[in-house]
Amino acid sequence: MFLIFLKISIQKILKRGEILWVHDIRENICIDYLSATFSYIDADAKDDPSSPKSYSLFNERVLQIIELCGFKPDTAFKEKNTFYGYKDRYTFGEHIFIQLGGPVNAEGFNTVQLLLQGRGCRKFEEMNGDWHVLLKQLHEYRSSIKELHFAFDLFHNDYFSLDDLLAKVLSRQWTSFSQTIETQIREHRDGTVLKKSFYIGSIQSETCINFYDKKAQKTQEAKKEGKSYLDYAWVDTWFRIELRMKGERAKKVASLLLIQGMDDFAHFASGVLKKSLEFKTASGVEKMRDRNPWGKWKKFLRNAESVDITKQYDIETTLSKKEKWIGRSAANSLKLMWLKRLAITDSPESGENLFIKDIRRMINDKDEILTQKELDMLNDSLEKEYGMKRMKKQEVLEMLKNI
Repeated sequence: MFLIFLKISIQKILKRGEILWVHDIRENICIDYLSATFSYIDADAKDDPSSPKSYSLFNERVLQIIELCGFKPDTAFKEKNTFYGYKDRYTFGEHIFIQLGGPVNAEGFNTVQLLLQGRGCRKFEEMNGDWHVLLKQLHEYRSSIKELHFAFDLFHNDYFSLDDLLAKVLSRQWTSFSQTIETQIREHRDGTVLKKSFYIGSIQSETCINFYDKKAQKTQEAKKEGKSYLDYAWVDTWFRIELRMKGERAKKVASLLLIQGMDDFAHFASGVLKKSLEFKTASGVEKMRDRNPWGKWKKFLRNAESVDITKQYDIETTLSKKEKWIGRSAANSLKLMWLKRLAITDSPESGENLFIKDIRRMINDKDEILTQKELDMLNDSLEKEYGMKRMKKQEVLEMLKNI
């Protein structure tokens, strides 16, 4: 009977949007925090005299983000207080914030902040939000990813308990990016634990790992907000390992998620955590880094391969740059081929005209329509192959306008 209540309680939490990305009803991995800033105005429009130099209300860029989060602008609630020096703060649903009137960026425009916290991330997913689509849009806005958290939830002690991890941390049976430990353990007068939380790494650093009793946190929040906490009471165990990333590290992790996609998110997140922290066996050689990995930690991570964020980011971005270069080279070749065809044909077929238009749309997005190098290559080819006189740039551009 107890197992039935436990299952129902966890399912209620799932249904309410507390957690998502579930691979096992007893375990869960998810994105639990995202903070990003972007320019209120597109930098490419900075010379447009009609573009306002300061923020007003929701413009097209902000409206696009609101829509991707699954909301309509008229559902926004304007808060009295703001964070981080912004002038206006709007709440959507619960724990999803958009702030306007932030610090002026290099282009001279105010910045906008998108902030999804905890339950806001779950609400985003409940509204059928797509993390990959959101990250792609933020990338197109040349956003700065300020902070990103991965949460690993456990509803059982089969691998280890929170106390097991605390003992490991305090005895320093681990290797990590930092040797800093911070602990926060508070007890009620009757001896019950109100809060148990400990960290590896400084909270202010680019990376830190927080271990805490999630059930205790949610129960306290429910009581404070006057909500029912009975669902949590039936859950015997719920603790969380939270990987918090800021600055350059958050930016690189977000970029990798954008490049690799979200299909294998759980494996990727486990690999990032493994690289950040490795628990070791209690006995073995003197140097901790040379000891064998702790079997229970390895099992928890499902034998995921370590993901070195810096190396992986460098590899992926280098490959991406090469792919773009190859794409540009191929597109330029097509451009020259069809310009040459157009130059030597008095009345090209309509089908070819349509193809040329498609090529133009494909290869000239925000680029100069004809570079000097391309003009020289075109004239060299026309002169050598067809004995034609060299064309001026304006003549080629006029020819394209008539398509």
